[in-house]
Order: sequence, then structure tokens, then C-alpha cells
Amino acid sequence: MRPGKLPEPPLKRAVLGPLKEGTDNKKKNIGVGCDAGFGIYREEAGNFEEKEVRIYASDAVCQGTVPADLYFGFHRGANSMFASGGVPRWVTITLLLPEDWQEPDIRGLMSKIKTLCADRKIEILGGQTETLPGLTDLVINFHFMGTKYRGDFPLQTKPEKVKPGDAIVMSGFPAADLAGKWLVEEREILEKRFCPAFLAQAEEKVFGGADFPSIERTACPAMDFGVKSMHDIGEGGIFGALRELGEREGCGLQVDLQKIPIQQEVIELCEVFDRNPYQTKSCGALLMVTPDPEGLMRKLADVGISAAEIGRITGDRKMTICHREEIRYLDHPQMDECFKMMRKDTETGKRQ
Repeated sequence: MRPGKLPEPPLKRAVLGPLKEGTDNKKKNIGVGCDAGFGIYREEAGNFEEKEVRIYASDAVCQGTVPADLYFGFHRGANSMFASGGVPRWVTITLLLPEDWQEPDIRGLMSKIKTLCADRKIEILGGQTETLPGLTDLVINFHFMGTKYRGDFPLQTKPEKVKPGDAIVMSGFPAADLAGKWLVEEREILEKRFCPAFLAQAEEKVFGGADFPSIERTACPAMDFGVKSMHDIGEGGIFGALRELGEREGCGLQVDLQKIPIQQEVIELCEVFDRNPYQTKSCGALLMVTPDPEGLMRKLADVGISAAEIGRITGDRKMTICHREEIRYLDHPQMDECFKMMRKDTETGKRQ
């Protein structure tokens, strides 16, 4: 299998198929592009009454020991919760360690994780820590749990579904987290290519957004406004997220490539490392579906969030990206560009 997310066909056959057998899939929120699942139980509320309690769950896996991998991996999991209409409250953490890791390494890692959780007001409930023979890189799984944002959520089970003509609005920018990773970890390479003023401007563009890379300040006002659907743009980039959105909602979509907001600095950084910014992790970016894009964008602007209408929902099942006269069909999501980079680095190391 290729690195990264399991491709859609085997995901449907081998993972989602068995899970869906004999279950109410709508209640469990199981399917392609579902950002978080949830369960329902009834809690005694006094006077022989019961109240319905929904518990949400989302997770993220990150690999590597560099700070950016941990930082963006943590936020990708929390963002999935917000995108589904939930609020992350608790997390359990699984650490899979290479054999050369020692106690000071683990202590330093846990200090960073504790700070991330404290910043987002998320309580650590526990987890599992193991050293695995043959493992070359640290692997972390964050399993988030939370509650619904308000009574008429989660979004994926709302009776008002997306309809042809509804607008697709995007906040954030493609490849922002990968650009941020490069700005921190590949500084020596970039300083040989760009002047200090360009790099300073790139840092301001990438890291200067409100609360980046969390989407909380975007998702909560969007839910208050009454969006019909949301999907965070994680692994696979904007092209992968659009495909998943259409698959999840059972709709077609048409998107104008020129309307997708992208920073020139990010484009130039991607050119240095030969990466497609539209097909790589974009933590901090969010897709929203609404019949009133202008009203939604005004709502977000009130809290300092910029957004753009990039396309529309269509009545067929075709998912297309238009660029001037050219039309591209969104096929099954391709391997994320960051894994191509990791594969190239690994192959280079083997040759050496």
C-alpha cells in the first residue's frame, strides 16, 4: 500500500464495509470524509427523566520527532472535531517509540504535548506507551473525545442537506502547515534561495492568521451562522478534501481553481521543494457549504477570518476543478505530497 491515507476503494471494501454491517451508519457517522464519529447514550437527569448525551471522537496520527510534526498533527485531530460540529474536551495519547528513545526524550515530548493541550483547554485522560522493535520514527496517535457544539449538530446528520446551487466557501490556505514546517526546519536551504525580507513576509503570512492552525475561531461562527456542512482540509490537500466532501454528501461540485485562496509565498516555497500545494496537508483550512456565501463571509470577517467562495454544489455526481477553459475531474485522492517527500528522502538515504 502507498504511504498515507488508505486509498478510497480498499477503504470502502476492507474498513468501512465491515463496520457498516448491521449498524445505523447515520447515527455513528461512518463513511468517507466523516471528520468525527459519535455515540449516543442516555443519562439520568432526575425526576425519572433522561437526557441524550453525544460523545464525539476524532483522531490524528503524526510521525517524526520534529516540533512541526507534533504541532500540526495535534491540531489536525482537534480540527476534525470542530469540523463535525463537536468541541474537543479530552484526549488519550498512544506513543510508539523507537528502541533508541530514552527517558529524557519521552519527558521532553510529554512536556510539549502537555503545553499543546493546556493551550486548547483539552484534558489528557491517559494513553499507552510502547517501544517497538524495528520502528525508526516516533509515531503518535491523538484520540480526541468531546461534546457537541450545540443542540442541532453534528452537521452530518442534520435533516437539511446540501442542495444544488449551495456555495462552497473556504477559509485558510492550501499547504500552510507544510510551508510553516519548511520555514522552521529547512531554514538553511531557504536562506540560500530567498532574501530575509521574503522569509519574514512568508512567516507573517503563514503564522500570522488568527489562532492558526486551529479552526475553532472559524468553525464556531460558521455553525452559529447555520452552515449545512463543513470539512477540514487535512491530508490529501484541498483536492482530496473536495473529493471527500462530495463523496460524503452524495453530491457533485464545481470549483474554480483561480478562486481558491493561496499565498504567493507558499507557491514559491512549494516550487523549491517541487510539491503541489493543492495536494498536501493544509491544517487550518476549512470547507463550508451554505446557500448564503456573502452572509457567511461577513460573519467570519467580523471575527477577523478571511474566506472566499470557491465553487458550487451541482445536481449530478461530477466533481470538477475548472481553470480557465480547462476542466479537471477530481479522481480518488492521490498520495499526499508530504509522503512523496518522505519517500524520496528515504530512497536517497538508502542510496547513500
